[in-house]
Amino acid sequence: MAFPDERLEPREEVRFESEAELGDESQPLDYAAEAHRVIAATRPVDAGRQNGDLLDTHCDDETGFLMGVWEHMWAATAEPVRMPLDRLARLCADLLDERVTRQRWALVTGRLRSAAPISIGNQTADAFREQVRNELLGTTVETYREVMTFRAFGTGSREAAAALAALPADCGDVAVYFPGLDFGNPGMAEAYGDVSDPEVAVYSLAEPTTLRDERDNPDFMGPDGPNFDVDPVVMTEHSVRTVFATYAKNGPSRPHGPLRDVLLRHFGDDMLECCAFD
Repeated sequence: MAFPDERLEPREEVRFESEAELGDESQPLDYAAEAHRVIAATRPVDAGRQNGDLLDTHCDDETGFLMGVWEHMWAATAEPVRMPLDRLARLCADLLDERVTRQRWALVTGRLRSAAPISIGNQTADAFREQVRNELLGTTVETYREVMTFRAFGTGSREAAAALAALPADCGDVAVYFPGLDFGNPGMAEAYGDVSDPEVAVYSLAEPTTLRDERDNPDFMGPDGPNFDVDPVVMTEHSVRTVFATYAKNGPSRPHGPLRDVLLRHFGDDMLECCAFD
């Protein structure tokens, strides 16, 4: 498989003038909270996501927090082909330079078959503070499903490309983790104004892994109500090696807006789109 953007001209990296402009990501940015505040002022919180992707979401009257389900979103190449690291660097550059993701990132290698960014995020919650980052850099962490080595932390596409180029050939699975989508980008805020800010990662896997896609069964809800003789959800499985993934409570369930534009550019028009719920 040839990845679709091979003849694209190199893009200029987005540069920020100050840390104030970049934002302090040692603490989570509050874009999602601001988006929810705006939405709450204009429509009911349970009015449903654009494109009809909302499942059982409501607002707790006492806390004001959105209640609902945890969602995995995956986008992948149609064939289980591994994206070379120089191509992965270009994908990350577009995500960063077009402000689809936040600017800070972590580079992780090892055995990362779950393609679930939360497994990396759990280890890097404080790692964008310099002291914690230095302690974590170069260490290997084992979870019940994965083994991950933290290779680099940085900001922006130029540093990410350099870190990916420095990886050894036998490093196993590779993931670039971002601590969220950039809802400060008006295009992203418009596309995802009523979802929570997710954990985000891009994966290039040494061996295929299987992702599941859960969709509503059109035969479940009929004109006379639900048909309990069939499952309400249809599940299919896909073998993948190159994956963009998000994970959040009431998070994205399909790529939209600037995110979709970037992923189609790199994964092709036959891109797989998967969603599953915990």
